Amino acid sequence: MPLRIFAGLALWWLLGIMMSGLLGTVVTGRSPFFELRGTPVGSIAVTAIDLVVGAISTPVAIYLAGRYVDRRRFRDFGFRVNRAWWADLTFGFVLGGALMTAIFVVQLALGWVTIRGVFVVGGVPHWTFPYWFLLSVGSYLIGSVIEELLHRGFLLTNFAEGFQVGPVDARGAVVVGILLTSGVFAFAHATAPNATAISTASIALAGVFLGLGYALTGELALPIGVHVAWNFFEGNLYGFPISGSTTTSILAIEQHGPDVMTGGAFGPEAGLLGVGAILLGILTTIAWVRYHRGGSGIQLAVTNRETL
Repeated sequence: MPLRIFAGLALWWLLGIMMSGLLGTVVTGRSPFFELRGTPVGSIAVTAIDLVVGAISTPVAIYLAGRYVDRRRFRDFGFRVNRAWWADLTFGFVLGGALMTAIFVVQLALGWVTIRGVFVVGGVPHWTFPYWFLLSVGSYLIGSVIEELLHRGFLLTNFAEGFQVGPVDARGAVVVGILLTSGVFAFAHATAPNATAISTASIALAGVFLGLGYALTGELALPIGVHVAWNFFEGNLYGFPISGSTTTSILAIEQHGPDVMTGGAFGPEAGLLGVGAILLGILTTIAWVRYHRGGSGIQLAVTNRETL
């Protein structure tokens, strides 16, 4: 298991480095098109290409790691797509959007947030908003899918299989995997702008939330839906910071409430309202799985040992 994880992550890192290097060569070359990169049009083009590179490198790396190292199919990382998969994806998106909407409505009702404008684009012409908005949405959508594929699909699956040793059975190994991947997920966000101890702990709890969605369904659909909607509603719609960074948003807001409640400059995850929303999401996920699948136990498909 350690060797499989190391090989997979090394492949992911090397592929990303190579593709980023190729992108850098293209962008910094003498092409007349990319001489426009100092203009709004050029900046949009460069960002779009970078987005495409990110969308390709991680799935390809995970596919290769699965095929030649793990000896498992790509679908075994949580992509056994069927009608139930799409239902979980839809529910996850609705849940993520509803939780973030609840955070926004509570802050608005308490006077902790003020809407000061719409269609915000920082530092570039206003007419470019539709393009930057679509790129921002695409970036967070792809980023959410990639994070779920890497943290839950690849790492959690390997942890759940590898820790079945001694007295630890398959279900116990899944629990260990959820805790470990949640720690890795939190560590990956610990160096984000404006990160705090509360934000790191909250991100770890969010990792449990997302990992539970994977463990209870055996698929990545539910956590992908939650992750995509959470980021979209948080940043692109309501204008909250996402992990300490601002983005192109439909609403421009100012926050006035206590940081311990709102999360301040990091975003709602660093506040108690965000923690409450995550806990509510965990309970709702359990209820949905029990209703939709007739039970809420850990799916042993996560520890799939079938090999190619």
